[in-house]
Amino acid sequence: MAAANFIVRYERDEDGWWVASIASVPGCVTQGKTIEQARERIREALAALTNDRVAKNAKLVDDVVLPAPAKKAVRQAVTARDELELLSQRMQAYVMAAARSLEREGLSLRDVGSLLGVSRQRAHQLLERKGPLGTSPRSTRKPSALAKARKSVHHG
Repeated sequence: MAAANFIVRYERDEDGWWVASIASVPGCVTQGKTIEQARERIREALAALTNDRVAKNAKLVDDVVLPAPAKKAVRQAVTARDELELLSQRMQAYVMAAARSLEREGLSLRDVGSLLGVSRQRAHQLLERKGPLGTSPRSTRKPSALAKARKSVHHG
């Protein structure tokens, strides 16, 4: 059974309390000192008027009444946060790809970190992440010249 969606309207009263109501459920009204408190209480009010299972599984969609300038500022902040999250994910992918590329060229973790502006430990973490098909990126590491020299001394 799919969870029901309810639009919850939040409005501040003259005393600064948040009044929460669900228009589609007659009599479903409550209040709280904060939006968070009103959000918790509206689910309790919904449970009292429907049943606990409906209220527990319900998706509550916020409709917060704010003056136009405040609503615009909130919308801009949320949009900027979402854009930043996407940019952060892209940046992380680029940094990981660069770290792998530098490692394949035989650079040390310290040099990888230095070039990417992260610590040696962070460079190590980036390179230990699993790559495609569950393979470890470090397993494809090209041996450094020093490692090749050591191997030839010990085995040759």
